[in-house]
Amino acid sequence: MSKIILFSKKDPAGRNIARILRGDFNLSPLEYDKEILYMDELKVGNVEKETDLCIVASRHKSKMGKAS
Repeated sequence: MSKIILFSKKDPAGRNIARILRGDFNLSPLEYDKEILYMDELKVGNVEKETDLCIVASRHKSKMGKAS
């Protein structure tokens, strides 16, 4: 089972990516079994290391500061 991490279930971009991955748009779904997880439902650190694909989908601007 492949685990696919999306940023947030509340974010429209993340929901649309989930629908594409599940094949909801009459597109071919990905060829392998997958488990779609959402970052806002996980309480585990370093989830990227445990997954096959991590998609960060957000329409919000990053709040990271400039590198000095």
